[in-house]
Amino acid sequence: MPELSPKHIVISRTDGIGDVILTLPLATRLRALYPKAKISFLGRSYTRCVIEACQSVDIFLNWDDISSLARNEQVAQVKAWDSDMIFHVFPRKEVIEVAHEAKIPTRIGTAKRWHALTKVNKRLWYSRKGSDLHEAQLNLKMLEAIGQVACDDLNSIGELYNMSVPSQDLGNAQAIVDAEFSILLHPLSHGSALEWPLESFAKLIELLSAKGVTVGVTGTAKERETMGDRLPWDKVIDLGGQLNLDQLLYLISKVDGLVAASTGPLHMAAATGINALGLYSPKRPIFPTRWAPLGPKASYLVDDVHPEDGRLKITPDQVFGRILEWKASR
Repeated sequence: MPELSPKHIVISRTDGIGDVILTLPLATRLRALYPKAKISFLGRSYTRCVIEACQSVDIFLNWDDISSLARNEQVAQVKAWDSDMIFHVFPRKEVIEVAHEAKIPTRIGTAKRWHALTKVNKRLWYSRKGSDLHEAQLNLKMLEAIGQVACDDLNSIGELYNMSVPSQDLGNAQAIVDAEFSILLHPLSHGSALEWPLESFAKLIELLSAKGVTVGVTGTAKERETMGDRLPWDKVIDLGGQLNLDQLLYLISKVDGLVAASTGPLHMAAATGINALGLYSPKRPIFPTRWAPLGPKASYLVDDVHPEDGRLKITPDQVFGRILEWKASR
């Protein structure tokens, strides 16, 4: 039985999309432990749609709104949550301090930093740096603070997203959904991951086009500008800068597969249950041991050695072969 009986639990993770998605299994575990409790997720504006798609979360709380307030107003707003438990999954100093000043009774976090040591009262002593655990395992390990055994089976964790993605108007992207077999390629990552060279994506597009596979290329407007004319755009549906995150999440959930480096859309694909292929360096801490996509159809390819020139040497034929396996298994 759970050690405590909270009525309102807050999960705080105010960083990137992939980080947030790999925290959603914690919400599902907490829902199972405390079925009558309200579960809120404190995130950022740009991660809102992935948080709200998780059926284990009742309320999205926006740190961007709160952080713009004066400190006394921040504390007042956090007090108004009437929360009795908070998990500081991402130990943002300001959130830890405000939760402490708001006197949330149970404040859970790793205590390796001084500001956390003096502000959390359910302390965890493990370190993420240098760990051989997956990020999702490290997130679930926080349950040990309330006397629970963390789930460490990656296949089981990949079934804990509890996602339900609302439909969106996709405009010309609807053609990808309507295709017999469709793949999304997300070549760039805002610098958050070691990327596969654009010429490798270009060769993959040529291979897929020859097999009649419908291909969409996604990215922000800035990323589309960066890609320039280095991809064979006549052989794909160009979606660069055309989709907001809500639309991208819905589109991803409706296609047959996605290929990307270790970035948010890869984890979105894994969480929605489609084929998701991640491309990785073997170097710690960016290796798949820590950041592989988790999901029923998620997989990855990893380079033999870390490329010192920053260009993953995974071949287009390797990726193409994996996609053909997806197509054959439909």
